[in-house]
Amino acid sequence: PRPPTFAQALMAAYESSISPYHNWVLQRTFGIATAVVPSWSEAHDRLEEFDVRGEEGLLQNVAALEPVLDRIEGALRDWDMYDTRIIG
Repeated sequence: PRPPTFAQALMAAYESSISPYHNWVLQRTFGIATAVVPSWSEAHDRLEEFDVRGEEGLLQNVAALEPVLDRIEGALRDWDMYDTRIIG
């Protein structure tokens, strides 16, 4: 089930993926930035202009990125360039 608001969905994704690599200031900045995130219906309406498949199309495109990101991470690890240091 998706979170009640689009902003909550973005925060959940951020907290589970990028937040651990950001310092306190960057984490708070991202939180403030989500204050201007549109509602689900506004986001849906805006995304429909760019993707004829709407929200479902967006989710499919995001899912399609996973193997690409896995390959990029693998290459970075192979080349000893994978970096998990906290930035900011």
